[in-house]
Amino acid sequence: MLFIAFMTILLIICGLIFVFGYMPVLKANKKIDNLDSYAKHINEISLSNDVEIVALGEATHGNNELQLIKIEVFKHLVENYNIKAFCLEADFGEGLLINEYIQNNKGTAIDAVKNLSFPIYHTKPFLELIEWMHDYNSSRDDNEKLSFYGFDMQNPETSVQYLIDNIEDKSIKDTLLPLVSKNQKSLSDPIIQEAFSLIDEIKDSFEDTLVRHAADNVMNAYNFYSIYSEDPLGASEFRDKCMADNVNWILEYEKAKGNNKIFITAHNGHIARNRGSLSKGLYYDNMGKLLSDEYMNKYFAIGTDYRKSLCSARYGNGFKSYKIYSEDPFTTNVWRVSDGYYYLNFKDVKDEGSDVYKLLNSHIGAGTFAPSGYNIFYEIYFAVRPSLTRESIILADTYDAMIFFDQINPLDLIK
Repeated sequence: MLFIAFMTILLIICGLIFVFGYMPVLKANKKIDNLDSYAKHINEISLSNDVEIVALGEATHGNNELQLIKIEVFKHLVENYNIKAFCLEADFGEGLLINEYIQNNKGTAIDAVKNLSFPIYHTKPFLELIEWMHDYNSSRDDNEKLSFYGFDMQNPETSVQYLIDNIEDKSIKDTLLPLVSKNQKSLSDPIIQEAFSLIDEIKDSFEDTLVRHAADNVMNAYNFYSIYSEDPLGASEFRDKCMADNVNWILEYEKAKGNNKIFITAHNGHIARNRGSLSKGLYYDNMGKLLSDEYMNKYFAIGTDYRKSLCSARYGNGFKSYKIYSEDPFTTNVWRVSDGYYYLNFKDVKDEGSDVYKLLNSHIGAGTFAPSGYNIFYEIYFAVRPSLTRESIILADTYDAMIFFDQINPLDLIK
């Protein structure tokens, strides 16, 4: 009897996984008429003259192809639109360290990449990107060089070190030194409180613009974690506001050098024009919404989506992969129009009676995933409730364009 009961429960679970997990994917696998007339290659991406911020999103934080596409798109923009700034969802100070390597040959590419706090960036594509930017700059005058920026503020250790390197007073250096450690410390620790208070006191006294902005980001990190302890959603909203402010700052900094466009890249949930939290029902004005409201048509958002993802997630000292699907008909049609992925500019689709236009303006279950870590129970849970790895959105209201992939694979990590 126990065996029969066990098998019955197992069959019910398998049935639920199929009905809720895979049936929507199968239903989405229908041919979209005339899609081939709109699908383009990455080297066909075009921008209007008034665009100042090009944003490329990633549907997950754990796939190799989504990192490779950043390089391909950025190279195209450098070569065809004179964009000279690559801006990443990483801490501002970490971007400064990478910039020191690509512009001034200080340090090594591998050290610059491994200093990034998010291990999802310790990959061969990011190493390739940094080395390419370094080599590009080696044969160019200062006003023609590429720049690398981080616009996040969650991991201020490198920004603090940047401050220390630009301070002569030894007592100030010693006071700030505890903030350089990546080991978690309580904000209530008197030593930590003293260090943050000192930065707040001296941050406006720095003459160098980069140093002063690094100090601002350190204080934003302090405020972020202060809010997080009481209100995690409020902290997320504060973070997106800070990232939008950083993008504004970077754009103005680049304009002062004569560069009127920048390239930024982050998770879809940050760059989208009208989406907030990735948690269902918890929405706020995300970075992309803030930038879209301010820049309007000068902000160009490109999302990404996939049919199937083997998405890397932290597991101990390494990574393991979740298998997840979207239920987006544009991804299930990739094989019909390309050999792996294609680019679709929504403004090209003007025929309101076409299948492409109707789907772009209907709710679609797009893939979205930013795993904090791998857990076998989560994998089972996601299989039974795959809606947790998808988001029902209207693509035309959320992005200006998208890059659709068939299958994307785990991160290609630096050994």
